[in-house]
Amino acid sequence: MAARRAHQPSPAAALDLKSYLRLTRGVTVSIAYLLPLLAAYEIGVQRTGSDLRNSAELSLKVVAGMFGSFGPWIQRAVLLGSLFVAIRLARRNVPALRLYPIFLLESILLAMLLGPAVGALVDGVGLNHRVGILPPGGIGTTERILLSIGAGVYEELVFRFLLLAGGFAFLHRGLGVGRRLSLAVALAISALLFSGYHHMGVGGEPFVGSVFAFRTAAGLALGLLFTWRGLALCAYLHAFYDILCDLSVRSGTA
Repeated sequence: MAARRAHQPSPAAALDLKSYLRLTRGVTVSIAYLLPLLAAYEIGVQRTGSDLRNSAELSLKVVAGMFGSFGPWIQRAVLLGSLFVAIRLARRNVPALRLYPIFLLESILLAMLLGPAVGALVDGVGLNHRVGILPPGGIGTTERILLSIGAGVYEELVFRFLLLAGGFAFLHRGLGVGRRLSLAVALAISALLFSGYHHMGVGGEPFVGSVFAFRTAAGLALGLLFTWRGLALCAYLHAFYDILCDLSVRSGTA
């Protein structure tokens, strides 16, 4: 038995593109990869003392607040659970840490492609997607980056994880709707809500058809990517895209 184990390939030796895609798509690795992004956001907010928050984050905290004094414990349980997952990955020798730089590079490259790809789709029907995507004025660079990271984490949790994955599970497993139809409906609804939520509330943007179409198309793209590559990649891509968009606007190239 010992000799047979000695000839078995280690996770690192067996790693290839297919293994990379499978490992980084898994729920446990996605949770572990979300930790640095979430930590950067929470630490940044605490250090800057900023009162700015992402609307999706506030919505989740409102829901947690409905549980009264148990609300903060729910958030702590989620954090402790994420840490437990990361520790389990390390103990199982899953090469998640070694794959993390490659994962970051993939996220940045996809973020650089998302804007032009979705923009070409929207421009193809005669709409100008650049209207209304400028970041709010009077906000420092650090706060803008934090808002971008917060959007990546919390908007993907709400619209891709809760609404898309949850909606699919409700339709397919709960109501017995066909798999493809369930996915199509959940994908469309989550993308439309993702776009519409940016125009809602006190701080919402004025409704512009081209902007709504652009974000709907982006929501569809992120939803499809979520089904293929998982939550963490969507969160990082979303955050990097918002940061790159902000930098390009400030430099006058957008």
